[in-house]
This record gives sequence, C-alpha cells and structure tokens, in this order.
Amino acid sequence: MLIYLALISCAPAKAEQTFELHREQNTIFFKGKIENASARALIDQIHSGISSIVISSEGGSVKDALEVASAIRNHQVTLQVQVQVQVQVQVQDYCLSNCANYLFVAAAQKKLMPGAVLGFHGGAPDPAENQLQAESAKKGQLGSEIDKLANDQELFYRSVGFDPRLIHISALLTIATSSLIYELEFDDDKQVHTFTSKDELARFLKKSMANRKFQLKVVRPTSKVYFPNESMLTKYGVKGITDYPYPADQAALDALGEALGIELIGDFVK
Repeated sequence: MLIYLALISCAPAKAEQTFELHREQNTIFFKGKIENASARALIDQIHSGISSIVISSEGGSVKDALEVASAIRNHQVTLQVQVQVQVQVQVQDYCLSNCANYLFVAAAQKKLMPGAVLGFHGGAPDPAENQLQAESAKKGQLGSEIDKLANDQELFYRSVGFDPRLIHISALLTIATSSLIYELEFDDDKQVHTFTSKDELARFLKKSMANRKFQLKVVRPTSKVYFPNESMLTKYGVKGITDYPYPADQAALDALGEALGIELIGDFVK
C-alpha cells in the first residue's frame, strides 16, 4: 500500500478510471481512489443535492480529498437552508488514508458498517519535508502549492473542529520507521523519476529542472493502518458518529486486518 502524502496529484496523460460511482435516489455509492477525475465526479454529485454517500476508498491525493471534504462540509450548510438535509457518509468495507483524514471527518453524520475499517496512517508531510520540497523547487510552482495546501488543510480542520494530533499519532504508530520515496513527473514528457533520498532528488532537480514544470509526490510504503476506537475519535473532535462497530478484542482486529490484507493497529493494550 502506498500512502499518498503528496502535495499535488500526479495524473498520467491518459489515466484509467480508478473508481466506481452510481446513484440511487439521494444516495451515491463510491468505490476507489480519490484522485482528480473521481473527485470531480463526487463533487458534481454532492452539488446536485445528494444526502448520503456510501464509500469504500483506500485514499488518494491530499489536494483532491480536501476538495471533496470541503464540498461535503459546505453541502451541509446549503441543504440546511433549502431542505434541512445533511450529508451522511457511510463506510462500507474501508475508508483509509485521506478518505479518513478528510471525508469521514467532514461529514455531518458518519457511520461504519459492520466489518468496515476506518484507517489512518499519517497525512501531508511534516514542515521539515515541506521545507525540503520548497527548497528543491526553488522558484518553481511547488513551494506555493505546498504553502496553499498546508493552509487549506489547517483551515479545513479548524472549520470542522478536528484536532490533527490524531493524524500525528497515527503516523507514529504506522509510518514513523518507513523511508520516504520521492516520485517526480515533468509536465512536458510525463516521465516519472523515483528517488530514495533527499540529496538524490536535490541533485537531479539542480541538473534537470531548466525552468521545467513538474509534479512531486512523497510516499511512504506501508501495510500498517491505525483503526481508532470511537472514544479516540471523539477525543480529537470527530462529531456526528451514529454507528461505529469496533472489533471486540485484538484477535478480532487481527482477523479483520488479515481479511483486508493489511496490519491493523487498534486501541487495545497488548
């Protein structure tokens, strides 16, 4: 599994559709990654007046997930004025990474279906990583994009009353020992270059940039996911949870993780 810590989504020239979406009355059913095309489709449906989203998602781009989450939050306000309906998010199977970080947090009401997993494993890069990428970009577009994304994320969390320290806790539990991988794609030729160290990336950029525009992703390979209990979510400001079935013990958590092919870390004392 790759954690999308990156700041700008990196879309290939001819991307395959990585999501499924259909609508039944005022409910939309979504499965797949949250990227540019799927985010646009979700936002269009949200603006059309849906009241409920049933979702299974492994996450995706920070930027696109934030935009969908903002639409979910704003939709609550709009529909309260018109028809007194709020967007409800229901998790079917799993809601991981930026699906958990943003979409789940944003919804006015949210519920976990039996056997479903809400999984956190960190978020956007920390300030040190942001600084590195801003320095690497020099006068390019990346520095301003990083600043804007960090500001958008902070404003979003404030608007929903969420304490992002929960994201930091999840990072410590899941990705703290994982090495960063940098994936850089130039806009002109769409070639993707992969680097395993900051110095290697900086040397390549110094030699190859020549005022070329590019997009950069920073990922941490991991198979670990933090599945907090409802008390932890409430402690850090998550509101509107109507149903949250949680594994009864560590053995049940392990069995659920095995079924999904991931290592689940829960709120049990081992």
